[in-house]
Amino acid sequence: MTRNGLLWRLQLVMGTLLLMICALAYTKFAALTPYYELLKDVIPLLVAVLAAYFVQVLQQRAAFVTSLRSLWSRLIEAKTALLRYTWDPVPTWEKYQDAYDSLSRAIDEVRSLYRNHGESKDYIGYYPYEPMHDMRKALKDTRKHDIDPKARATRKRK
Repeated sequence: MTRNGLLWRLQLVMGTLLLMICALAYTKFAALTPYYELLKDVIPLLVAVLAAYFVQVLQQRAAFVTSLRSLWSRLIEAKTALLRYTWDPVPTWEKYQDAYDSLSRAIDEVRSLYRNHGESKDYIGYYPYEPMHDMRKALKDTRKHDIDPKARATRKRK
């Protein structure tokens, strides 16, 4: 749950509490005694339900932040693998696979945490992991001739 989601839910809880307080005050001062007695008896239950909901929201936020920390570690590992591969004077297929796989895992983890903004039937939307796709495409094109055994053999013969 993002910060905006947390703030929206906090505003919902606070607005509901404020509404209950206003309703209680109105029924007391408008001399609506039966409704006042009913609200006075029901409000503790409603407050308990709101408190339970807000605790659940906070637990979701804590789980999201923990997932973000894991994602950050995964992104750092992917970046390190990419840098290690691109600066290697003698790249091998295994090193390429390691870099490519670490980037793919990072993309999948981002996909699991964030939703696709602006997605509809007609429009793909703004993927938050699109820059990582660009990195993956660049890795695919970078030093392709050094990885491909046929291209390497052809280059050596010339």
